[in-house]
Amino acid sequence: MMSRSPKRGGRTSGEMRGSIQLYDKPGFVTFVTVPISGSIMMSPTGASFHQFIHGIMGKIYKLSGAVASLLKVRVGGKKPQRFSCITSDHLYKFNIIPEFRDQLSLKPGYEERAAVTSALGKEKLWSSTNLYHHLEVLQNLVPKRPNEESAHPWVDAFIFRTSAMVSSKKHMVLCLEQVVSQRALHPQTLSFTTHSGLIGYTAAIADNYWADGFFSDPTLVNLKLMMPCGFFIAEAKIGSFSLMEQLPQAIGEMYACAKHLEINTLRGVLTNGLSWIFVLIVLNSDDNGAKYRYSTPIEFQWSLGDMLPQIEKPWPDVLAGILLHWVSIKSTFLIMSTNTGIDREQLCRYWKQ
Repeated sequence: MMSRSPKRGGRTSGEMRGSIQLYDKPGFVTFVTVPISGSIMMSPTGASFHQFIHGIMGKIYKLSGAVASLLKVRVGGKKPQRFSCITSDHLYKFNIIPEFRDQLSLKPGYEERAAVTSALGKEKLWSSTNLYHHLEVLQNLVPKRPNEESAHPWVDAFIFRTSAMVSSKKHMVLCLEQVVSQRALHPQTLSFTTHSGLIGYTAAIADNYWADGFFSDPTLVNLKLMMPCGFFIAEAKIGSFSLMEQLPQAIGEMYACAKHLEINTLRGVLTNGLSWIFVLIVLNSDDNGAKYRYSTPIEFQWSLGDMLPQIEKPWPDVLAGILLHWVSIKSTFLIMSTNTGIDREQLCRYWKQ
């Protein structure tokens, strides 16, 4: 901004103020604002203005060392750790440990419950019947390749089916590739590591009013302020690898989201579109790490009918029912003790206690 004073001998006196923002990389929270100001004498030739700019560049050069040092302190002197690099060793170092004796498993009678949930949204485009037809088309259309892009058509189908099952009084909002960055404290050395990356899918269900707010501004910050529930999917990066090998990455993503949103409990699923591992993570009350539970991989099977592959029931309906349950629960409650938020019967409780 510049403010001018009266002319003096054909020159104009002025004051220029402003700021320069320096940040490490887009999507990360570390940045520094450097104020600049100075008096200038504006002349027809602009020579004094050029001198002013030259002086400002000199100031920036002198400040660069201090800014670099500050950035180094803010990020712990290390580059952010990508979620794709997280291993079981990283989780152990930050006290994020599994509860092996209490893993997620399906309740008896899930076939009957899946048959009931299949009727939800039957009048909509993404009905249970159309989901089966769509999956059979994908089976002959999309080759199974070792990359995450091949998983998207399968994952999308189940997300769309889940949205069709939501009560008319509620609305589901789906956001792709949320940026998240979270600093994790090493409890033994008291050093920080920054984890950062993209969350493949973020879905939330809420009353229509609150869902509209998230739809207009689909950021994690807005989700934190407005949404009563949340759901996160981390799709497999390389389809040829075992999903279990990529579970630490999904745990890291969910932990970062839970810390970012300041919630105690978060649900997600690791999938390549064909195999699904459901995950529940609960942050420790002392703010030191977390515990997590996960299911064995759930897959839908194929059989040959009239020499063409057909999907065996009820597995797509089971997956869709679990997804609806997973995305509908309030994030701060435990999975087995909360209402699904659906205005129909309690149809989607699939897990054993």
